[in-house]
Amino acid sequence: MTSARTPGRKSTSPRAGADYGWNCREGAHTNSTTGKCSPTPPGLVDPVFEYGHTDPNPIFSGCGAITGGAFVPAGSWPVTYDGSYLFGDINCGRIFRRTPGGVVSQFAGDGGSVGQVVNLGFGPFNGSQALYYLTYSGGGQVRRIAFTGAANRAPLATAIGHPTTGPAPLLVNFDATGSADPDAGDTLTYVWDFGDGTPTAMTASPTISHAYASGAVFAFTAILRVQDNHLALSDPVAVLVTLNNASDLSGDDKSDILWRHRTSGDNVVWYMNGTVLNGGAVLTAADPVWRIAGTSDFDRDGNVDILWRNQSTGQNLIWFMNGPAIAGGVFLPTLGDLNWRIVGTGDFNADGNRDILWRNQATGANLVWFMSGATMIGQATLLPVPDVNWTVGGVGDLSGDGKVDIVWRNLSTGANAVWFLNGVAVAGGAALPSVPDTSWRIAAIGDYDGNGWPDLVWRREGTGENVIWQMDRTSIAGGVVLPTVTDTAWEALAPR
Repeated sequence: MTSARTPGRKSTSPRAGADYGWNCREGAHTNSTTGKCSPTPPGLVDPVFEYGHTDPNPIFSGCGAITGGAFVPAGSWPVTYDGSYLFGDINCGRIFRRTPGGVVSQFAGDGGSVGQVVNLGFGPFNGSQALYYLTYSGGGQVRRIAFTGAANRAPLATAIGHPTTGPAPLLVNFDATGSADPDAGDTLTYVWDFGDGTPTAMTASPTISHAYASGAVFAFTAILRVQDNHLALSDPVAVLVTLNNASDLSGDDKSDILWRHRTSGDNVVWYMNGTVLNGGAVLTAADPVWRIAGTSDFDRDGNVDILWRNQSTGQNLIWFMNGPAIAGGVFLPTLGDLNWRIVGTGDFNADGNRDILWRNQATGANLVWFMSGATMIGQATLLPVPDVNWTVGGVGDLSGDGKVDIVWRNLSTGANAVWFLNGVAVAGGAALPSVPDTSWRIAAIGDYDGNGWPDLVWRREGTGENVIWQMDRTSIAGGVVLPTVTDTAWEALAPR
């Protein structure tokens, strides 16, 4: 079956290799009468089925581009499906079925649930055949539809954790409330393997907490499988947990705020007690040509270290810290193109080390340096964002899957957004509330209210006002006004 596009019709026909006339026409309808289409080429093949872009049949509402296509193998599904042809529509997110007798009906996709389907095919599953389809949804996925009849079906597991990164000991709250069983009346048991060698936990409740201790391992993969009362197990789902201190400079397990004066080179840290300023310390001053670019415990001694970039030479440096005192340092590779800016740190490859995120202010390219402690061991590119009005506010896990996410702010429109990442691939995203006054900038990201979700520290250029958005995933749960710092040469720069 093939398909082609015009402003008016969608068409299908089962003759492989035939000439259906695109782009002179689509289906049996003229699309162009100029160039090679004048006169209309002879011998064009009509489709066996077509529908218009504005077809009155509600099953085609919003549809507009046929994709994929697969015949149901005889004997793999009930006999009524033998010889049926399944095809998708990328615009409306549905899959349709055409019987050998020519009857067309919707097969799947209520509410566009199959997403941007691009290809379909049958393959083996549980001794029979299932339909597999590709969709752009969720950053690109392969999904399966299988016929189960009256047989018991396995549950579907989902899980999040929070917080999923922080200094040891780290208490992670896991939540599998979104798990479900497709068979009404089945009860569920939650089987947790925390990935740190502790015994597997089986609970009737979807929530559980687990403490991760310090040791030689800094990255853990917690695995959940859900079992129904017929002993059918779900496929496993994972939550990544990493131990790293990127925000606590005072040693009290609470996020602090690091400040730098852009003209004098002075550096101070605000010690925070939740969202309340509770003291501070003066750090060693540094030449103003150096800019604080991020924080992380690069040398694994439990203290936050400070990452620097020289805005004149492109040199990069880590200060190893012992509280507010410098305990040592190491230079990283120089990146001489000064359009590249360090915009955050986070564990992008789930090895327990915080990596370095870069953005090119001229081209919109994005790059990650993979780190092993304080050593750069590789790199990878991320999806570019050519509109350089979009700036990175920082990184943090706002989805609860243990993977680094990126917070963005548009300095032209005031829009804010988050990329949900799977490694360095964009798996999805969400809009955050906009702040049209673009003098407000995201200055730091850390968990200040202790609920396990990264909060956003904002600073207003021109007035020196400072506030914290207390976040619950991607929703604002509250806000706190911090003391104003009227000297706007002071920049709040970390953690991020």
